[in-house]
Amino acid sequence: MGIKAISTAVIITSLSAYSVLVQAAVIESIFSPQVTIFKSSVSDALEIIAKKNNFIAQYDESKHAFKPISIPFEVRSRKGTPINYRLTLPLSQHFCKNTVTKSITPLTGLQFWLDGQPLAPVASSLPGNRGYLFEKQVKNNHIIGIQYPPQPQTNVEQQCYGILGVQAEIEL
Repeated sequence: MGIKAISTAVIITSLSAYSVLVQAAVIESIFSPQVTIFKSSVSDALEIIAKKNNFIAQYDESKHAFKPISIPFEVRSRKGTPINYRLTLPLSQHFCKNTVTKSITPLTGLQFWLDGQPLAPVASSLPGNRGYLFEKQVKNNHIIGIQYPPQPQTNVEQQCYGILGVQAEIEL
């Protein structure tokens, strides 16, 4: 098994939540969490394509968490011939920053899915850390799902953000 070409898409997530308790009332600010996909690929064999690059994660107050995000994208053979490729998640880093104290804490407990199957960062030992192999494909549509852990609102604004790197590797 060898690797001939690699294509990487970097997915950046940005979330923020804000609430202040004032005399037993909650005041909320408007925020627009989003995911931005940056395509960074120099492979002449395959490419990752996303028709949309901004996704909004709404905050679910009853669950104290952001609602899941689904990110559709396509992996395509640039030469129009069938290829075998593996999709992996080599990069996953997420943080929340307290805007008053400026302290940054890791946001852990995120869960990822690729086409409904568990996906995990390559460096972890969780199910899906080796990614998934797709054989004899000219083009294939995929969806990465992101499930956020509970993130309770606080009396100061939190800015939560992160980065995901999705990699497609041709396997011979």
